[in-house]
Amino acid sequence: MPRTSTATEQAPAGWMEALETFVFVLGARNPVWRKIIVRDRHTGQLAEVSLQGEEPAIDPGDEGRTFVVQKGKLYLPDEEVVRHKPQHFRPTTRTP
Repeated sequence: MPRTSTATEQAPAGWMEALETFVFVLGARNPVWRKIIVRDRHTGQLAEVSLQGEEPAIDPGDEGRTFVVQKGKLYLPDEEVVRHKPQHFRPTTRTP
């Protein structure tokens, strides 16, 4: 028996209009530095210290991809920013 899809599974037809202006960064990660445990001379407690700037990073991180969305601008429903932030868009009958 063939599979039938529901309306929620289908991509919306037409264009999506941005409800507000925003900047979205996708896939950004901070660099990861090696950490060591040392004993504080004054308190005698153990402390974790990052070797940031002294050694190369274990993981250099990633700046990600930046999307700038303008209020009222039209986007296709399958664009990456629309798929990740659907709450900021609404379907519209306008065409570019």
